[in-house]
Amino acid sequence: MTLIRGFALIWQIPLGIASFLYFRLLRAVFVSFGRRHFRKHPEAFRVWKPLQGKVLDEPQMLGRYMVTGPRWNTHALIATGGPVTVREHLHMNTDTLTQSAKYWAVCLYEFPSFNLAGATNKLLELKPETSVGGMPGQIEFHVPPGDYYVGVRLYDPKPTVSYPELVVDGETTLLSSAITHDANSFYPDLHLRDRPSFRFMHYYVYVAVKWRRFLPRAWVDDELLPVGDAHTTFFYGTLEAGEHLNFELDPALLDSHGVFCTTYTRSSLPRDSFSVSSANFTGPESSEPVVYLIRVLKLREADALENPDLIESAKPTVVAHPSTGPAVA
Repeated sequence: MTLIRGFALIWQIPLGIASFLYFRLLRAVFVSFGRRHFRKHPEAFRVWKPLQGKVLDEPQMLGRYMVTGPRWNTHALIATGGPVTVREHLHMNTDTLTQSAKYWAVCLYEFPSFNLAGATNKLLELKPETSVGGMPGQIEFHVPPGDYYVGVRLYDPKPTVSYPELVVDGETTLLSSAITHDANSFYPDLHLRDRPSFRFMHYYVYVAVKWRRFLPRAWVDDELLPVGDAHTTFFYGTLEAGEHLNFELDPALLDSHGVFCTTYTRSSLPRDSFSVSSANFTGPESSEPVVYLIRVLKLREADALENPDLIESAKPTVVAHPSTGPAVA
C-alpha cells in the first residue's frame, strides 16, 4: 500500500501544481472580466441572483460558478445580490427571511476580493437579530466606501421563499424576489455535467486534501473552505471508491446543531449530500474518489455550545469496503 501511494505521488503532485496554476489563472480572468462588466453596466447587477437549475442553463454560468463558488452548499437555498456600491451603509428587512426559512444567514463580501466584510444570522430559537446596528427586524451593515456582494443562505425553506429589498445609503437597490422552495432540485444530476476542464481546474483541491498532512493547514483551508459565518465549523477529508463515513456524535450536538455533509468529485461537483440525523450514522458508500466537506451549523442556543469536544464529535471515521482493505480518517 505504501509503494502504491508513493507511485501516486509521482504524478499527483505535478498534476496538482498545474491544476492550481490553471485555476488561479481562470479566476483572475473571471474577476477582471466581472469588474469591467460591473463598471460598464452596474444596473445589470441590481437583482437577486438565486442559484437554481435554470440559471446554470444560461451560457457560461456553470463555468462561472465553477470558478467563483466551487464548494456548492447543497443544504441551503443560495442567492447573491450585487455587487453594489456603498458609501456608508446598507440594510435589509429580516422579517422576509424569517418568513422564508427556519434558519438564515447573510454574508457581506468585498468586491472583487470576496473577503468577508460582515455576517449575521438568525438562530431557530432566538428572536430575530438586529445584528450590526439595525432596528428590530432589520440587518444594517456599516462599512467603508466600496463595492460589495451580498450572499443569503436559507436552510429548511418554507413553501413560499422570498429575498428582501436591499437598501443602500437610503436607496432601494435590489427589489424583493421570490423563488420556489425546491430550487435545489438540480443538485443530484449536476455531476453529470462534468467536463475535462472542470476536472483539471479543481484536481489540485483533491490532491491538497488527500496529502494535507504535508501542507500548511491554513493554505488548505483557504483553498477548500467556503467563506462562512462564525457559527459554522468545517471538517473535511477524502474518500476512495468503496469507502464511506461513519459518525458517532455526542447526542447533545444534535440538540443545538445541524450536521451536513457534501461529497465532491475531483471536478468539485457535488456527488452525495446528506444530513446526519442520529448520533450513530453511516453515510453512503462512495462510488469514486471524492472530497468530503462537513458543515456543523449552530442552529439553537444551548448551555454546552462552548464545549469544543461537542463539536469535535462530528468528525467522522473513514470506513473502507471489506474488499478494499483498511482506511484511516
